[in-house]
Amino acid sequence: MSRRVILLGLMSFGICWTAEQVFVACEGNFYSDNGSLWTITDEGVYEYPDNPIGDIVQSVLVNENQLFVIVNSSSNIQVFDITDNGLVPTHLIDTEYSGPREMLVYENYLYFTNWYTADIKKLNLITWEIDSEIILPGLPEDIIMVNGSIFTSITMNSDWSDGHLVIEIDSITDTIVGEFDVGPGPGELLEFDGDIYVARIIMIQIGMRIMVHLELKMMGLKLCHMDLVLHVVVVFINIKIQFIDPLMEELLSLI
Repeated sequence: MSRRVILLGLMSFGICWTAEQVFVACEGNFYSDNGSLWTITDEGVYEYPDNPIGDIVQSVLVNENQLFVIVNSSSNIQVFDITDNGLVPTHLIDTEYSGPREMLVYENYLYFTNWYTADIKKLNLITWEIDSEIILPGLPEDIIMVNGSIFTSITMNSDWSDGHLVIEIDSITDTIVGEFDVGPGPGELLEFDGDIYVARIIMIQIGMRIMVHLELKMMGLKLCHMDLVLHVVVVFINIKIQFIDPLMEELLSLI
């Protein structure tokens, strides 16, 4: 069976999976409380029976036998046990209008980024309380762990102008230990073989229309412009220019 890599420019859903199930979150419409959660298995597609689950479902994450769902405008995190009979809700964490975005789990903590409070909060997965916050110089979006350090992208500054930093945080002291200027609008982060790749999101508003431009700068490869796409550039935090060749070979082998 042939395999394809598909680049999606729509930012209206999130996907995560276990070995047997795929979980899909549809964010819904702003101010409509109609975000929803779905499960895909070999047997079919199943709607979560208690849909809708809130206003703008932002992201989903599987950790062991639990599913974490961030609902952005509702400012909460919903936790489910993954069972053979479906999803069972166990916890509802109120983030107090922090505007939660993306998340990761590390050593019994859920780290999640927040726009309205411009920080990363740490949710204790034993007590289910938010223990602390890491204050950041802007609005953080994506968050990943690389070699014991946490990296987060600062998509916008506190005044909502374009951000340009990727921040490195020591996971032991929860302090900022590095700042990397990667150009305006860093968004998604990807770690591959010790290197970090950054997708930059550029939005230009002309009158009432927002146009987003996509360009993949990798070995001179370009994709066509689309109405809703990302502007992706490759940024090496550990600079290894020769790394681009094996990465492209691996990506192209999946097509």
